Amino acid sequence: MAANAIDKDGWLHTGDKGTTYEESYLLITGRIKEIIVTSTGRISHRYS
Repeated sequence: MAANAIDKDGWLHTGDKGTTYEESYLLITGRIKEIIVTSTGRISHRYS
């Protein structure tokens, strides 16, 4: 499943949203989807 998250250019798609700054800092600002898929099921922020 993790192999599906890496595209042909080597980028890892985590489902997070963020902004990069001049000095290569990364600020995570949220999630693209509000459901996280794990090996034991799906987790929604409303229930976690």
